[in-house]
Amino acid sequence: MPGPETWELNDEEFAAVSALPPGERYNHLVKRVADWQWIWLLEDDAGLVGQADDEGRRYLAVWPHARYAEACAVDEWAGAKPSAMEIHAWVDEALPSIAERGGMLSAFPTPQHQGFIVPPLSMKADLEEELALYE
Repeated sequence: MPGPETWELNDEEFAAVSALPPGERYNHLVKRVADWQWIWLLEDDAGLVGQADDEGRRYLAVWPHARYAEACAVDEWAGAKPSAMEIHAWVDEALPSIAERGGMLSAFPTPQHQGFIVPPLSMKADLEEELALYE
């Protein structure tokens, strides 16, 4: 399987998309991930990074491009590196597994803003709907 390919992300697009409200960043993520067939996470020595809320719920962070993920590798995520997952493995295996464990997703956080909180099976449905447009 070829490695992850991504579009050329220029500074203007990076800044403009990073400034979008969370729901619009999520929509951008779904379209780009379906288009390019890869989703990006951050990984450190302990595994994939995420965050927990006051009730102990876990949120796995995901992005549409390595550069957005890399921008968030600060503070508690300092030293984490972007890691890609092929879209069909993400949709068919990872998302159901995250759902079974009661996890949630923080879609496209930025250094300044929280991600869009989405249940894994909702992201699965959104990605499957978007992927159907490409088949």
